[in-house]
Order: sequence, then structure tokens, then C-alpha cells
Amino acid sequence: MSPLKYVCLRLRIEKDLPSTTLTHPTAASLRRMQFLSSSSATNMTARSLDDPRSIADLQLKPLSRAKSHSPLKQMRTYSYRSLSSEENALDKTACELIKTSWHETTLKANATGRHFGYFVFQRVFQKDPTLKAVFGLRPEEEISDLADDHECIRHTKIFTNIIHLAAKNVDELEPQVAPAIFKYGERHYNTKASDHMTEENVRMVCAQVVCTVCDLLGDEASPQHVEAWIEMMRYLGRKLLDGHEYAKLTAKHRISINRNDHHLFLML
Repeated sequence: MSPLKYVCLRLRIEKDLPSTTLTHPTAASLRRMQFLSSSSATNMTARSLDDPRSIADLQLKPLSRAKSHSPLKQMRTYSYRSLSSEENALDKTACELIKTSWHETTLKANATGRHFGYFVFQRVFQKDPTLKAVFGLRPEEEISDLADDHECIRHTKIFTNIIHLAAKNVDELEPQVAPAIFKYGERHYNTKASDHMTEENVRMVCAQVVCTVCDLLGDEASPQHVEAWIEMMRYLGRKLLDGHEYAKLTAKHRISINRNDHHLFLML
């Protein structure tokens, strides 16, 4: 396949199954592709770092949570242990792709004098300029104008550390990463960012992470890298939302806890 640096990878997503793209799609591949936008066609363009006008547009499909179909009540589970290992674990190939690509991505980001989170936030603000205010920027300000001690730059460094934690421990997401992401989501409740912690925004940020990896990898990026990163960001995005939702529901006293299996249930 042609290098992603200059090529548009078009993925046509049907309601349940992809119409093309993979000759022999696996269950994991289908989950990754279902994570993309449910629109009939989604364009993902990995742009050249030399061409800031060409912005990748990757949209992620809504994140699913386990639901009960009881006729008497509906229950949602909010826990970093709520999914089966088959659903939340990446295969060995995907784990290795993420680890090696993260190493190269970090090197290339650092070579510019910036870190990974800086480029992600730059993309996020291009996608939705209204989010600038959440991180202390005026509408006319650009992230490149900020001093190193600005609160937004501090947030980009924290974000970089979170992705580093996930990439480094990608083969142990459940025990090593999920608790931290869940807690991070909790901490966003009752902050000025809380109202913006919507599924749409989380999906958008996750998409910009994947696109930033492609930006920095350039010719080294491949469709396999994209699929692996989509799978991991799908997992992280869901856990982040679960943590935020848990904090909100706890504050409203609408959570009950099953201590036997560590599941947190919302009673509707």
C-alpha cells in the first residue's frame, strides 16, 4: 500500500459489517472498523507534517457499554473490569505495533522540540476551537504562542504521559492502565472540563491521537498501525467516559456497588 503520508485511506462502514477494506476480516478487525464513524463513508487522510492545510479526518464510532435487557429495569456497568478479556485485549501483533510505533513517534516528536501531546492538542483545537477556553486559551490564541508554563502546555505533558503509560503497558491494559484512566475520568468531574466530557468530544480526541501518530510516523505508518491504535484508543476512551460517568452518578447517589465482582451498576 502507498505510504500514508500522502495517501487517503478510505473506509466504507456499513451498519454492522465493512463492505470492503479487508479480504478476511477478523473479529478484532471488525471491532476496530466499527469504532469508526457510522456514516456511510469515512475519509482518513494522514497529512504530511510539511502541509498543515491537509488535516486528517478520522471519526470514531460511539463507544459501547454492557447493557442488561431485563424488561423490569436497565442496568449499565461502569468499571474498568466490566468487559471480557476478548473484547478489551489487543492481540500480540497489535501490541508490538503500538510499542514500536510509539517509540518512533516519541523520537520524532522530541526532535521537533515538542512532545506528542502538543501535536494532539494542536489538532484538537483545529477540529473544535471552542475547546481552547477549557485550557485557558483565548479564541485568537494558538498553542504555538503559549509559554512553557501555560496551563495548556502542562495539560499536553500530562496527556503525553497518559499515552506513554498505555503504549508501554498495552499488553496489560486491564490491570496496569484501566484503573489510571478510570480515575483520570473521575477527576474531570466538577472541573471546568466536565461539561465537555461528552462521548462525541472523547471520540474526537481519540481520533486525533491516531492521526497524530500517522503524522509523526509519516512513511513508516501502515494500515496495521492505524488499526492497532484505533483499538487501543477505543479502549481508553471508553474507560475515561466510564470514570467520569461514575463520578457524576456517585455524586447524585445513583450508583450501587456489587463488591463480589467489582462492577458498578447504574439503576435506571
